[in-house]
Amino acid sequence: MTSALLTGGKFTLGVGTGEALNEPILGCRWPSAAERLEMLEEAVDVIRQMFTGRPRRATPNLAAEEPAGSSAFG
Repeated sequence: MTSALLTGGKFTLGVGTGEALNEPILGCRWPSAAERLEMLEEAVDVIRQMFTGRPRRATPNLAAEEPAGSSAFG
């Protein structure tokens, strides 16, 4: 079943730079606002690439891996 079937063909994707909810408690470093914004911009670019079928490129924060079972990258 796809999200199109579940939502009647409508889908909203919400993205953001995130919040430090669990990371400080676990002792993980939380990236600065500038780093999080850079990662968000990279992620939005990758999402756009996936929707248009353009080949993905690696970014400083994201690897260029094709999703399992994907035919978007041909």
